[in-house]
Amino acid sequence: MSARDAKHIVLSDGGKKIRLRKSLFWDLPANRPDLQKNKKLVIERVFTRGNVEEFQAINRYYSRDEIRKAVLQIGSLDNRTLHFISSVYQLNPDDFLCYKKKQ
Repeated sequence: MSARDAKHIVLSDGGKKIRLRKSLFWDLPANRPDLQKNKKLVIERVFTRGNVEEFQAINRYYSRDEIRKAVLQIGSLDNRTLHFISSVYQLNPDDFLCYKKKQ
């Protein structure tokens, strides 16, 4: 096992696999979130703390609609990330929970 493999987890569900850094899930037992039960958490962590490869991985794993629903419920995003997500997924920033909290 390489040092790179030791820092990552490969999660799978229904034949689909996703590779993410363990450090994204420091607060979960064994750093292994359930991809369906913890969908919102996985998506939120990747958008707030992930890298480009992890962003691409969740876009391959989850449907566009699943991601759109999850990101609207994220409680805190910096403005740059909020506008990036809004642009990529064609969402109105006003519809985000984090935007509504700022008002």
